[in-house]
Amino acid sequence: MHLKNIQYCLMALHLSYKSLNEITSILLHDKEFDKSIVDSETFRFYNYSLHYMFAMEVCKLMQAKNISGSANYASIKRLIGEISAFHKPNFIKIGDRLERRISELELNGIYEKIKDMRDTNLAHSDENQNGGPLSFRSFNIMEIEECRELLDDLQEIFKECTTQFDHTFIIPTNTKTQNLLKYADECRAFATKNRQDFLE
Repeated sequence: MHLKNIQYCLMALHLSYKSLNEITSILLHDKEFDKSIVDSETFRFYNYSLHYMFAMEVCKLMQAKNISGSANYASIKRLIGEISAFHKPNFIKIGDRLERRISELELNGIYEKIKDMRDTNLAHSDENQNGGPLSFRSFNIMEIEECRELLDDLQEIFKECTTQFDHTFIIPTNTKTQNLLKYADECRAFATKNRQDFLE
């Protein structure tokens, strides 16, 4: 088995969680002031980029081959097949069960939404220009929770694969973006107010 299978899956999981956490921070940001940094062109682009990364990485994890038909090293299905075929014959039954779990997740409504977002709004954004390339429907709170449940399921499957090698991987999920957004809005409001006070 190529170690890059594990490394690519781990990276895809890490990027998926990180981007979803950032999307959540932006969505839940409390706009205390009239003008917020999240409404800026920079953060609109950042939010779009986060959705792009999230959708691409989740699809990598779920699909054994990419669109061109070549092998996808970040696929958990591929990882299961590698372990079963080349290193752990006793893993075959476990692998079959894990592959069935992934097949069930593929039928999950939220995965269909993620895949549709990738195929229509992101990968082919040039064909979907209503409101401009950065205009797209983001996830709502309920969908974000469903996305997190999907990632948690994929992480459990990945961990069950890697425990065959007596090794545990930790995927960090913390984010400090919410504090950054609050601080930036407070600084902007303070600067605006004090500039007006100075001019008066």
